[in-house]
Order: sequence, then C-alpha cells, then structure tokens
Amino acid sequence: WTVLDVFYCSGDLFLGNMTRDYEDNGEPVVQHGYWNAKSAVDWALEQLPELDSLAVTGSSAGCAGVMAWAHYIFQQYEGKVSHKAAICDSMMGFMPPGLMEDLLAEVGQEAICTLPIWTDAIREACYTGEVPVGDMLPEVMVAHPDAAVVMINGKADPVMLHFYNILAMDRKQDKWTPEDYVLRMNQRLSQWNEHPNFASYL
Repeated sequence: WTVLDVFYCSGDLFLGNMTRDYEDNGEPVVQHGYWNAKSAVDWALEQLPELDSLAVTGSSAGCAGVMAWAHYIFQQYEGKVSHKAAICDSMMGFMPPGLMEDLLAEVGQEAICTLPIWTDAIREACYTGEVPVGDMLPEVMVAHPDAAVVMINGKADPVMLHFYNILAMDRKQDKWTPEDYVLRMNQRLSQWNEHPNFASYL
C-alpha cells in the first residue's frame, strides 16, 4: 500500500474554508482544512492516477473526513480503480440538536455548501440550512454501490460520548448516558445496514 496521511490541524473536520472573525496571538484564525485535504487529494490524483485498490480511511475526526470526502474521491477515481472502500473508525456523527445548523449559519453557506465534495442531496440540504451528518455515509453507499463502506466502533465510546456531552452542556441540552449512546448507535447502524455494501464491526 501507498499511504497518504492527511494531518488534522485546524479543528474543522477537513471542511474549513474560512478566516474567522477572531484572532490568536494577534493573528486571524484561519481554518482551511478543506484546502489542506484537497491538496492531498490533488497530489494523489497526479502521482497515482490509476490504482488496483483505494481505501479512504479515518478515525475520530478523520472519520468525519471520510464521511465528507469519500464521495468526491471516488468520483475522481471513477474508471481508474478496481476496488474501493471507505472505512470509518470511532465516529458515528452524533451532534447535539441544532449544533451543525448554528455553525453553518455562523460561517455562512457560501463557505460550506459550495464545496464540490457533496452529493446533490447533501448540498441541497446544506442550502436549506441543514447539515445532515448522519446521512453523509449512506449517501456514499448509494452513490457508489460498488464501494465497500465500513464502520468500526465500540459499544462504549467514552471519548465520543464526552465530546457530545461537552457540546450539549454548552448548548444547555441534555447529556447522554452510555446507554443513550449505544441505543442511538444501534438505531443508526440498523438504518445503514439496509445498504448491501455496508458492514459494521463492534
């Protein structure tokens, strides 16, 4: 395998396309995770134009990157790769209600909805003010039925639960218990299991 590792350094789930209106040590905070990821994809397309196998993988925030980028990457390699897979590890995409929509309103639709990585359905939802994180991976399954889509997760994920609860507390919303988490995880996986090219490992 040739491994291309895209470092995560901007806290924007590989989607950043903006300069924020606040500063760090007197310098504007720049979130350009989208452009960082795209530069890696562009390099791969130039250096590795045809492949036998292609796996787009990520863990935690990297899994969010897989959810967002797999469709675009598979599109770019259409007809140039024999086998392809999207593999997510430890990130189901749970966000407190309204969080992503508030972030979208804060940064502006033009910064996110115009990115060329989305399926038509995700882009349309984005322009209505929604960010359906839970639909991103199923969109890959539907758009690319010849690709294997895999989720690796634990029945207990204290890190993801902790992140969810921090965000929920900040929004004055109810926290989840471990039982809440596994219930919702199983509900989401049951929906995703309806796609023949999806597999999950717990």
